[in-house]
Amino acid sequence: MGGDCGDGQIVAGGDAVAMSANYKKLMVLDIPPMAFGDGLVIKDSELLMIPTIIPPGYPNVMDACVSVLRETLFDNTDPASDPRADLLPCKFYGSLAVLYAKFKKVKRKETFEFYPALINEITTRFKATGRVWLSHIDHLLSPFNIDKNRWIAVHIDLTSHTLTVLDPTAAARRGSRLKPELEFICEMFPYLVRKVGGSDLMKNFPLQPLTFARNTHVSQATNIANSGMLSLLLLEAYATGGMDKAVHVKEDGMRLRAEELVVQMYEHCCGEL
Repeated sequence: MGGDCGDGQIVAGGDAVAMSANYKKLMVLDIPPMAFGDGLVIKDSELLMIPTIIPPGYPNVMDACVSVLRETLFDNTDPASDPRADLLPCKFYGSLAVLYAKFKKVKRKETFEFYPALINEITTRFKATGRVWLSHIDHLLSPFNIDKNRWIAVHIDLTSHTLTVLDPTAAARRGSRLKPELEFICEMFPYLVRKVGGSDLMKNFPLQPLTFARNTHVSQATNIANSGMLSLLLLEAYATGGMDKAVHVKEDGMRLRAEELVVQMYEHCCGEL
């Protein structure tokens, strides 16, 4: 079994169970570096390790997974079946975290200036999909790295002004100790929504901090190395079926779904396998 070695290092999980035919094909191919846009590139070894572990120290690997998942789930969706949700890369909240110290010092926080690149990333996404927060999107979902040794799933419900953690590693830390790790999002996000201002609803978004909640009733990782993929599957399920679907995600089927995602990622960059 894998897990935390005690020095913050994560090692891979136990013996693999699933080995799909297409994944086996990938294992013997000469896979070139794969680009997923915005300068995001992963190597063959990083692609093939995904079913075993998405190391918290490799946010590029997680964001490559997010890139393909959100294209599959949300781009060119049928308006009649639109889930009113979107996936955000883990780097998104990292862009907020580096500004938090400055944000805390500003007295009139509505005047705070976020990085133009962050604002541009959001508005570019709006234009590409034709979907804007609050007008077309109520739920924002993202993987989040805790302590550089495990992953959790973060859900922002724009309509209820709530941030909820779907935590597949609940035993690792009490909720009272987890909340301070995400306080910067709760405080800064309302001002970011106002600053982007893609619609009247966004321009009038309430500025009080998001309410923090934690859901520990989702499937729990028996091995901390599984927290990355399990968090992704929770986000995927929530996006398409809400909490009713997310609670049915099980670690047992994780390896096979991970191999399917790896094949999707390869075909996204290199064409049909």
